[in-house]
Amino acid sequence: MDYDNFKNNLVACIGDVISHIQTKSYWSDVSSFCLFTDESYMSVALLFNTKILF
Repeated sequence: MDYDNFKNNLVACIGDVISHIQTKSYWSDVSSFCLFTDESYMSVALLFNTKILF
């Protein structure tokens, strides 16, 4: 696997997702977010915490 290419694409995709979400009304409810992955990079996810209480 070309890890440098993977890293560059991953950073670009995360930037695109966050830029998109920032334009939505619910962005003000986001209190934090992080990148989650397993050891082999087979799954990668952005996790968001919000201020909304149910």
